[in-house]
Amino acid sequence: MTGKERLSAAVRFGEVDRIPWAPKVFIGHYRSGVSPEHRKMSIAEFADTLNCDAIGWYDAVVRKTTNVTHETIRDGHATIGITRTPVGEIRSASAWSEETQTHHPIEFPLKSPRDYEVAKYIAEHTTYEPATGRHEEMLKSVGDRGLAFNFCPATPLMDLIQGKIGMPQAYYHLADYPEEFDELYEVEVENRCRYYEAVAKSDAEYATVHENTSSTLLSPDLYKKYCLPVKKRYCEIIHRAGKVFVLHMCGRLKGLMPQIYQVGADCWESFSPPPIGDTHFKDGRDVVGDDVSLIGGMNALMLTMWDDQEVLNYVDETIDRLPHTRGIIFTSGGAMPIERPMEELAELGRKLIPHLKNVKN
Repeated sequence: MTGKERLSAAVRFGEVDRIPWAPKVFIGHYRSGVSPEHRKMSIAEFADTLNCDAIGWYDAVVRKTTNVTHETIRDGHATIGITRTPVGEIRSASAWSEETQTHHPIEFPLKSPRDYEVAKYIAEHTTYEPATGRHEEMLKSVGDRGLAFNFCPATPLMDLIQGKIGMPQAYYHLADYPEEFDELYEVEVENRCRYYEAVAKSDAEYATVHENTSSTLLSPDLYKKYCLPVKKRYCEIIHRAGKVFVLHMCGRLKGLMPQIYQVGADCWESFSPPPIGDTHFKDGRDVVGDDVSLIGGMNALMLTMWDDQEVLNYVDETIDRLPHTRGIIFTSGGAMPIERPMEELAELGRKLIPHLKNVKN
């Protein structure tokens, strides 16, 4: 089987020649740390070098806002963003981390209900349409090595927690301004559903809700109230279009799995064991049965700190604990850090393949 055939079958609980292995190296964190020669490679070429299957990530939708302007200011290591609308402006800031190769927020844009009015204006004046050529470009890069997954927006609550208000401020806002908070939430729900309608019209085959769901960030009750209903709407939109609906969740899920299962998603991605997450493949299979495929099973910590034999032993033990190996894909869980050099990761991939042929149908 090609990587594309193998991954496609695994997502849909089909039979495979071996369990897929697709470490998350095809996004900025890892690719930005390799040599210029390797950065120029297509995803298929990069995967071939690393002896792995591939999941490429992209955005299949174009956003357009009216009467909204953005200004970016560089201030040392910080990047300041100012968004202006007819009803006011909001300001945010982030700092670049060389260690993680990404920006981290240092100032969140929504600091009071006054800022909510700006956020609502932006949401109400944003439209979406399929992006011409992006899907084809990603498929060309991935080739026969794997699949192309579309990044999609998070639920409003998780976006407010992760990127707009922050922790613990989001919970202070929820307690102090419940009516204003819920009004903003409802506006954002409709805004995000318009995005998913655009995905449904696009050529994208896999739509992934990209949020760091974790019981360290929200309780089961809050998930049930604020996340479950909107994810069900996302799921219905994507399923009506005949596409695969995926949940990206790289946190601690054990306390949330019964609620997450009610979403009706086809696949859970970044399903991570301790210490980054708190779930093994067997935990997920016990809750969802054969209704949901699971992508993850490892995490970046074990792949950077364990030696190869420890990883191989872990994979063998994970497979032994499962009733069958349909519907699972081993990955690094979250993004793979560059601390595991390409040469070592390629050697691990070569060693893993015989162990991944221990298929139990």
